[in-house]
Amino acid sequence: ELEFIVNRGENIVINNVNLSGAKEFSYSDIEPSIVNKEKEFMGWMWGRNDGKLKIFELSNDSARISDEYMKKGYLDVQVSS
Repeated sequence: ELEFIVNRGENIVINNVNLSGAKEFSYSDIEPSIVNKEKEFMGWMWGRNDGKLKIFELSNDSARISDEYMKKGYLDVQVSS
């Protein structure tokens, strides 16, 4: 279960992504296919990731992670956020 408590107007920055239970993939394997990514060093520069949460992409990111597992043959994968 994932719970977000958000104050209006604040930016949520992703500092760390933890794929709990993931044995076959690391974050670096999944990272190219997802939209919400960890903040990179000097993320404010063009071409770098600032780590800002895109709330409307959360469910899509779960589906993208599931797709990556299915591509590798894990047809019964379940991804929750």
